[in-house]
Amino acid sequence: RHAADNGLDVINLSLGSPRESPALQAAGRYALDAGVVPVAAAGNRGAPNSVGYPAAYDEFLAVSATTIEDDIADFSSSGEPVDIAASGADVCSADIGGYAVRNGTSMAAPHVAGATAQLLAAGHSPSETRRRLRDTAEDIGHSATRQGAGLLDVGAALGYDSSDDGTGDGISCPT
Repeated sequence: RHAADNGLDVINLSLGSPRESPALQAAGRYALDAGVVPVAAAGNRGAPNSVGYPAAYDEFLAVSATTIEDDIADFSSSGEPVDIAASGADVCSADIGGYAVRNGTSMAAPHVAGATAQLLAAGHSPSETRRRLRDTAEDIGHSATRQGAGLLDVGAALGYDSSDDGTGDGISCPT
């Protein structure tokens, strides 16, 4: 609610619980009604039908995690709520005192939030942004319950040629 009331366009929730939260669902609905796109990490339980809340709610874009090889990470939760997958294994992330390599759907969800922000900045509506992210995702050969629409492809969503994966070596992280 605070984010929506203060003019934000996208919200990332890199958190989750196996328990339903009517308050988080209501906040997601409030955000959607205010024109905000809420994105949430699917969870790290690594089991079928284990997407946590709030990602399990329709109001949120639920994000599963992939590896550098474009496979679904073993730890990534899966289930019907998964909308899209993004890089979430061996991600170089800011950490106290510098950088560290981290794993989790909490690493994947910010990729989708960033792509969402780019599409919104390019003039796409929130509903069009959600649709474009799903429509341009790359099918990486997994079931929809694991990859959703597929692997996030920001270039394609923005209308660019995205034939060059450009994923780096997957191990470099500044110290």
